[in-house]
Amino acid sequence: MAFNLENLQPFAGTHAIQHALVHLVWKVDALQNEGVLRQAIDSWAAVLPGLGFEKPEAVFVTQFSLSAPGTPQQVAMHQQTGLQAKRFAQPGLPDVSLRVSATDGLVLQFDKYTRWHEVRAAIEHIVRALLPVIAVQAAVERVGLQYLDSFVWRAALRDFDLKQVLRVPNAWVAPHVFEVPSYWHSNHGYFEPVAAQGIMPSYRQLNNVNISVGQQQGVDTLQAAIVHQADLDQDSIIWAHDAKGLSVVMAILDKLHGDNKVVVGALLADSIVQRISLWPSESNKGGTND
Repeated sequence: MAFNLENLQPFAGTHAIQHALVHLVWKVDALQNEGVLRQAIDSWAAVLPGLGFEKPEAVFVTQFSLSAPGTPQQVAMHQQTGLQAKRFAQPGLPDVSLRVSATDGLVLQFDKYTRWHEVRAAIEHIVRALLPVIAVQAAVERVGLQYLDSFVWRAALRDFDLKQVLRVPNAWVAPHVFEVPSYWHSNHGYFEPVAAQGIMPSYRQLNNVNISVGQQQGVDTLQAAIVHQADLDQDSIIWAHDAKGLSVVMAILDKLHGDNKVVVGALLADSIVQRISLWPSESNKGGTND
């Protein structure tokens, strides 16, 4: 049977985004102090209910100390480092899972993606509340945005024609994948310098494009996991107590979002780009890969 585009189903029907993830990483020096960490955790716990989150759960880290032979074994340290919580969809507020800790920073995961402007508003609302209470001495040094796009193939794998799905030639995958008759993955990562613009400082950006064809829950699936991360210089880190810190974070995320769209547009064939409405128009008001 010949390749049929109708057998390739974007994950969410009108778009392919399975989830989007935002990650803020801060310098943890200040949060190594037990008193400062406890104050930060208490502040996070006080803020989250007002943002519509369910009761938060504690996040712990366990550290083991190795002892030399013949000496008493050191007791493991079991310490709370943060909180995790879930917010279910509410009018004007999308679903989001949150994890905030001294060691991992702030992670927001959106599993029911709608449009960037809606998800962006939710990110800004949460970060606005949490950023000032990270700890006065803490600073954001990395800002990341990750998308996982998935396409389910509803026919025999032998009828899947990758050249009808990805652009040919393609800068984002190894050329050999177009000749592979079964499952494969291709990972491409690189750094690029980003110049300061407006309120956005200069930084080094990591881009990682991981594409694969394999089985997900027993179903043949094409997935694109694309990560963009801004690594800020030490003289341009975003201090939590800086009044413009939120605006800087959002400006960086807007750029990373735009970069992701460019990569997806160069990765997928025109027919797929049109199907997921990567570049929404006024005539298309439905859910898109925006």
